[in-house]
Amino acid sequence: MALVTDDGKVSRNAFVDQGVFEQELDRIYRRTWLFVAHESEIPTAGDYVTRRMALDPVIVIRDENGAPRVFLNSCRHRGASLCSADMGNTSHFRCSYHGWTFSNEGKLRGVPGMQEMHGNTLDKDSLGLLEPRVEVIFGLIFATWNDSAPTLKDSLGPMAWYMEAAFGKCEHEVIGPPGRLLTHTNWKTGAENYGGDTYHVPTTHKSAVDLGVYGPDHLAAHPDTARHLGEFDPDRNPYLYHPYTTDQGHTGTVLHLPMKFDKPTFLGYEDNLWPEFEEHLDDEQIKMRTGMNLLLANVFPNLSWIELVTVYHGDDTPPAMALHVRQWQPIAADKTELLVWALVPKTASPEWKLWSQRAFIRTLGFGGNFETDDYQNWTSIADVNRGPAGRSLDHQYQGGGPANPTPFADDVNWPGKVYLTENTDVTMRAMYKRWQEMMDAPPASSNGDRMASPVGVG
Repeated sequence: MALVTDDGKVSRNAFVDQGVFEQELDRIYRRTWLFVAHESEIPTAGDYVTRRMALDPVIVIRDENGAPRVFLNSCRHRGASLCSADMGNTSHFRCSYHGWTFSNEGKLRGVPGMQEMHGNTLDKDSLGLLEPRVEVIFGLIFATWNDSAPTLKDSLGPMAWYMEAAFGKCEHEVIGPPGRLLTHTNWKTGAENYGGDTYHVPTTHKSAVDLGVYGPDHLAAHPDTARHLGEFDPDRNPYLYHPYTTDQGHTGTVLHLPMKFDKPTFLGYEDNLWPEFEEHLDDEQIKMRTGMNLLLANVFPNLSWIELVTVYHGDDTPPAMALHVRQWQPIAADKTELLVWALVPKTASPEWKLWSQRAFIRTLGFGGNFETDDYQNWTSIADVNRGPAGRSLDHQYQGGGPANPTPFADDVNWPGKVYLTENTDVTMRAMYKRWQEMMDAPPASSNGDRMASPVGVG
């Protein structure tokens, strides 16, 4: 029985049922490309970080030849974890159980007492670490266990264009290791929100709006702040929203401030960075970014990002763009590990990088204005849906549906399906349409999907 209906309803069982969660692991997370790290986290040969691909722990490492690799963090002997550190640098990993040793290219190099234990029968070449496919786009490292999956670029479809506008405009670097938070919520709840739920902002984030962190009223009342961004246009619609969707389930929203600009203007960034941005972006991407103060997205299934200029977040910092990515790592039907990275242009000044970091921490960091508001709601959803009465109901995603369709945008020429409205559920319906398609497919193990092979085995 389908959990998603054509008229915009999703059964609450999709968010709380452990059986549904187990199917997601096989039919979605085993088949799709998953974000694992940013290249700047492993800049030199031997650098590594430990992450997860859903429930599978992995090591992300730059090998001796400079190539990013990903390995299941499990010894091929008895399955013990090979690496318990969050990050480091090494040429080899030695299992703490029986001492089997693997190179940072995943090859089995050492077996203590091999002659005594195995004689000449152990085929070391067939016992390399399990390695998924790996591809990199705009500094973002993705991996998939599915050897028969389309290329990363084909899987992204139109979303690659929006990712280029955010991450491809220059070389970025992360600020420190990712923040981690274990939260009582389903992974889809955060993913759908970051994929385009602007409807919740006036209610959930009313305190931030009232403080002037987010909203046009502060621009009109504080001209000194406005001058950092551009010329305020009181005759323009307070905000201009463009939600967008793709057939692959990737979704997002672009938001522009009510400002006037007579040239390409990258809000919140130092002027000296603008020529580099223009060099790397096409004309339509430059138009999109001019006057843009928000670009948010969710790359299906569980990678989100926001690039945001908050109008006001402290007298010690002018409006600065904060770019961050976050991953909703599924742990159980009602448990998610959230990882959050802050990114900055590598060539930005130290002072601007500090401003951007402050903007992120004070708004979308774990203790920021927006973050604390969201988690109160998301954890309450998980609590309420656990009971039999709650599970008998549906979540409603009918806004902007057939009865009151969301208009398509005729003022832009961007890829995917682009709409023109402030509030709509079209992004969430697109995400759950793709989710249901993948859940309806046969299990990956019975559908001929080729799993990644151990190192050395083709």
